[in-house]
Amino acid sequence: MPNDVLDLAALAQHYGLPTRLIDWSRDIYTSLYFASSGALYASNDKSQFMVLYVLDTYTIDYLRVSNKIPIRLIVPEHYKNPNVNFQRGVLSAWEYKSKQPLEEDANSSYVNRQSLETLMQEYIDKNNITWGFPDTATQEPIIYKFYIPINMSLQIYDYIKKLGYGADRLFNGYEGVSKMMEDDMTYTSKILKNDPNR
Repeated sequence: MPNDVLDLAALAQHYGLPTRLIDWSRDIYTSLYFASSGALYASNDKSQFMVLYVLDTYTIDYLRVSNKIPIRLIVPEHYKNPNVNFQRGVLSAWEYKSKQPLEEDANSSYVNRQSLETLMQEYIDKNNITWGFPDTATQEPIIYKFYIPINMSLQIYDYIKKLGYGADRLFNGYEGVSKMMEDDMTYTSKILKNDPNR
């Protein structure tokens, strides 16, 4: 993706258009909002998990500057988009050149459906990429993956709402208020379902 298109793609992503960019946040509470509010609409299967990914941007910046890994971290100009500003957004894009066709999608040309963590690990293994101190036996991961039991989503949602991290803060204007009301109604409905005596 050319540099002059990145900001435009970032804005497009935050207005709901599909892009190849992956959304991240530099704010843990914003990430917990998205995980827990998404879980409000999921099934009540207690064996399920919310997954919180943490990206080691320092190592990625080091590997990127030294041309060892083809991933780009894009920090959009926040003043141009209130949602990006409120959510402290960062976007990532994997740059790949493929001589072989990827999985064909009926709606587009070729689409690579591997996860970012799989793409990165395969690339690191294939190119024998190392980082950190030379005497380190094992390298720290670039992506950490935390599994949070889905039955904790109500407690987490309640906690971050008390900290002021509802949809009304993270989305601009009426969209945020509307989403907050929808989230709160779903939250209340689940609370009453779990404890009818409340």
